[in-house]
Amino acid sequence: MPTRDLAELKAMALLAQARITRPPVDPDECAVAAGVAIVNYMHMQSERSALLMQSHEGIVAILVNQDHAPVRQRFSVAHEIGHWVLERAPVTHELRPIAARGHAYDSMEHVCDYFAACLLMPRKWIRDRIEWGMTNGELRRAFEVSQPALVARLRELGYYARERMK
Repeated sequence: MPTRDLAELKAMALLAQARITRPPVDPDECAVAAGVAIVNYMHMQSERSALLMQSHEGIVAILVNQDHAPVRQRFSVAHEIGHWVLERAPVTHELRPIAARGHAYDSMEHVCDYFAACLLMPRKWIRDRIEWGMTNGELRRAFEVSQPALVARLRELGYYARERMK
């Protein structure tokens, strides 16, 4: 079972491989760098956020629910890349909203969520921008993530979610 430390190392290595050095991270570029052949945005007739699939020929694809908010789509792609990078096994994996996951939200899902947060909001990039005085709103816009994702990442890194006084 991959650890959070390994997830963070793999996320940083993938950013370097994709030559992404500042936010916002393009998860589609990261997918290509990870060996995912196709990222397809489509209407899904369910609550699924994303689906990772590998064909019999070895082609890996991520299907993303285009009906979800763009920030959700970005996190979903990053999460599914996490499954591919950390597990590297022929899989079919679907990501559902947290409320619909039920008991299926196991430790691997936590690690892939952590991978996605590290990929979209690297520790150093967050720290630098906080030192520059950016507010939560500015951080959210710079990294193109949802408020809940940003707050969770700030807490993981030991920062409190607060706005700068004007």
